[in-house]
Amino acid sequence: MAGTKTRVFALLMTLIMIIAAVLFGGMRSLTKLRNQAVEEAFSNGGYELDQRANEAINLMDIIYEYEHENYSSVMWDCYDAIFAVQDTDSLSAKLDANEQLSAMIEKVYVYLYTLNLTEAERTEADYIYDKLMEMDAALVGIEPTDAEKKFNKVLDEFPANVIAQITGVDAL
Repeated sequence: MAGTKTRVFALLMTLIMIIAAVLFGGMRSLTKLRNQAVEEAFSNGGYELDQRANEAINLMDIIYEYEHENYSSVMWDCYDAIFAVQDTDSLSAKLDANEQLSAMIEKVYVYLYTLNLTEAERTEADYIYDKLMEMDAALVGIEPTDAEKKFNKVLDEFPANVIAQITGVDAL
């Protein structure tokens, strides 16, 4: 009887170790594929999208000079759009967030002209706005990379979908 318990225990431990090895190996493969997709995304426009979001902060700084005590909803919405671009590794999500950011930049630019800006501040706002529009125009035609599409496709298939769910690896 004691020999049977030992065998069952050894079999269970072996099974647990195999499952752990499969999960670890699968997670490692998914992480490597995800990192490759993220790296490719940044070389394909992700960096430029982050730069555009950073430049939008400069436009917000002009408003801050006038409303540092009382932020308008336009400012909060623009900051949300900026952070949406910056807080993701996915080129698809960055491109979606960039559309929201573009709309908010337009609203912020219009809002700037309701403030009592000096001539120098108006010139600076115009310069930043023009630069943001040039950056946006340069981003036209950027699409999610093949690596990102491949990663997301792999996550839809078995067993990667199960491993991703268990280990917390998210789609891009």
